[in-house]
Order: sequence, then C-alpha cells, then structure tokens
Amino acid sequence: MRVNKQLAAMREDMATLREQVAHLSSLIEVSHVINSTLELTQLLTIIMDIAKSVMRCEASSLMLIDEATNELVFKVALGDKGEAIKEKFRLKMGQGIAGWCAEHQETVLVADAAKDPRFFRDVDKDSGFQTRSILCVPLKVKERTIGILEAFNPTDRKAFREQDVGLFEAFASQAAVAIESARMHERIVRQRAVERELEIASQIQRSFLPKKFPDVPGFSFAAVSVPARDVGGDLYDVMDLGGGRVGAVIGDVAGKSVPAALFMVKAMSDLRLKTRPEATTAAVLRAVNALLQGDELGVFITMIYLAVDAATGRIEYTNAGHNSPIVVRPGSKKVIELEEGRNLPLGVVADAQFEQGEFRLEPGDSVFLYTDGIAEARSPSGEEYGIPRLAKLLAGKDTTPDELISLVRHDLARFTRDQPQHDDLTALALRYDRA
Repeated sequence: MRVNKQLAAMREDMATLREQVAHLSSLIEVSHVINSTLELTQLLTIIMDIAKSVMRCEASSLMLIDEATNELVFKVALGDKGEAIKEKFRLKMGQGIAGWCAEHQETVLVADAAKDPRFFRDVDKDSGFQTRSILCVPLKVKERTIGILEAFNPTDRKAFREQDVGLFEAFASQAAVAIESARMHERIVRQRAVERELEIASQIQRSFLPKKFPDVPGFSFAAVSVPARDVGGDLYDVMDLGGGRVGAVIGDVAGKSVPAALFMVKAMSDLRLKTRPEATTAAVLRAVNALLQGDELGVFITMIYLAVDAATGRIEYTNAGHNSPIVVRPGSKKVIELEEGRNLPLGVVADAQFEQGEFRLEPGDSVFLYTDGIAEARSPSGEEYGIPRLAKLLAGKDTTPDELISLVRHDLARFTRDQPQHDDLTALALRYDRA
C-alpha cells in the first residue's frame, strides 16, 4: 500500500515536472515570438494568439489603460466572439473583474464567474459568449500597471487552477515589456514624423522671408529672425514700391509652432497680394485684415507696415497692435518712438478701421522694428529686458543696419546669459541716407 502511494506521488511529481518544463519551453518560444515585431497592433494580436494557445482556453482579451480617462479599453479580444467586443467596451477602474485586477494590481482567478459579485455581465450579453472561468493578470512595467490580460474557459477542464497562475503571470510580464517597447517605438516614429513636418514647415516659412533686400537708392536694410521653436510666427519683409519708395513690414502672430507658422505664411501672402504702390498703409492693412477673418486657426497677428519716400524722408505708417517703431537719430540722447496710427491687431474685428501716422526722417536716421521676443526677453532672475533698456542702447547710434542689429543681439545675450528663448525674436532695421 505504501509503495503504491509512493509510486502515485512520484507519478504526480513527474507530471508536475513535465508541465513545468513544458511551461518553460513555451515561455522561451513566446519570448522570441512577441519580440519579433515593434508594430503595436500586430504585437497585441500575437500576444492574444499565444495567450489562447498557452493557456488552452476558449478566448482571451487584452485591455490597456487609457491614461487620459483612467479607463480600461479592449484592444484585442480573440475567440469566436472576440470581434464583437473589441474596442466596444470601456471599463472604469474597479468595474468588473478586469477593473478590480487593474485597480488592485493583483491576479484574479475565478473558478465560477457567475458566482463572483465582481463579474461584469454586459460583455457576455452583448457578444453572446458564455464566461465560466476567468484568469486575469495585470500587465506591469516597473511596478506600473499598463493594462490587463484575461483568459476565459479552459478547454481541457472546467476551471483554471492555481498551477495556471504562475505561467500566465510570467507570460504577462514578457508581454508587458514587449508592449511598452512597441509603444516607445511608436512614439519615436511619431516624433520623427512630427520633426519632419516641422522641418518642412520651417523650410516653407523661411522661403517666404526675403532672401535679399531691394536695391533702392537712399536706403540700406538688415534683419534677423530666430524662432523660439523649429518654426515661429514672426515675419518681416521689405518691398520696392517704385518711385523711390520702399515698404517695410514686421509682424508677430499670437502663438507658436505650426499654427503660427501657417498663419504667418497666410498673412505674408495676403500682404503681398494687397500691397499697391498707390495704396496707403492703412488701406493695405484694412484689406489684409478682411482676408484674415476667414482663417480657422483662431489666432491673430500684430503688424506694422510703413512706407518711406527716399526723396523726402517722409514715413507713412500704420500700427496694428505692435510695438512702436523706434527712430534712431545719430548724436541724439533719446530715440523717437512713433506712437501714432495705433490700431487693433489683424484678425480680431472684421470691419476694423485703421488710422495711420506720419513722420519725416533726416539723412542718417535709422528705423528699428522689433517683436516681443526682444522686449520680453528675461534674465536668469526673471527681469524683463524691456523697451526702456532697448531705447537707451540705441540712442544716438550712427551705425549700419547690420551693426545696429548686432548691437541689440549682443546686449540681449549678455542680459539673458543664454537663458532658453521663450518667444520668437525678430528685428528689422532700415537706414535712410536720401537718394
């Protein structure tokens, strides 16, 4: 009798050992298969195929946590009724056995689902599937639960056993790492696509900025534009209006990145479309404002447009919510800020009326136009650069436009001490020497 018991125990031990070896072989094979792809959707389907096979069950499902809503979402459900529930149900944390598993980050083995008060019956009702036994394990990456795996109804017995838990948990551990790797790969691919789009947007944007300035006797020009990101919303342009007159414009879109860049391109296109030698600066900006009203990006732009006559030095200018132009007169202790002709930014009010101002330059005077990236630059302590500092720096200078812009950039660098640039930085300098 004792011998028979010993033989029976040995057979049971051997059976357990064979099962463990089989499990280990399965996991080694699983590791190769689930690491064979970084395409997330394909990987999830592979994981479910293997889960069904390894656990020898009628169906399996995989739910990932939607971090935006903190809900579990069916990503893959395999079995005869799998497609009926895929992506159709969302479970709140704590809802159903899957929600309990995710919330408590613990494995759940249910021998008889009908008797478990946590069992969520709506899935069975909707799909026609009959759940008898459930094994649910959390998908964990570095102690963080990213979802759950479920196996339903073993095919070779009535219910799952405690012996099944270790195998399914080991499988889930491998699956979670593979899923996280695929997600990271997906994010990298997406990021590279975004970077490529930004590069294209930047190229398009740069193509709209003037590559060289018009050669009009009596004038010299210089400009710089440095976006805070890959693309920005600042613009500038200089146009030969004919008859010894030039037009100069600078603008700043309220926003950054791609939407601002698109709006900037549209604004420059509209400005060039509506600029006419005989048109006043107020009329041009009024026409541009009307064209910008239909834009769906929901942003606006500040802009200054001025026209200068080389024969007389007369400036006609219209300011749509922008920083005032600064006139730098050599030898003068103060700069002159052109405060007239102030109006609302473009794109705010459809039928806005625009007023303009006038000023007469003297030979040797320069006009400095700039965006908020200069005035609102900050020091390491948080102090703003400010217009008074800019005005003091420029006062009385007798330099070329290039030297004037270099002076401002060097002073900004000293002030900010290479702090990260938070806004697009653009400046346009025009010097008048009479034709």
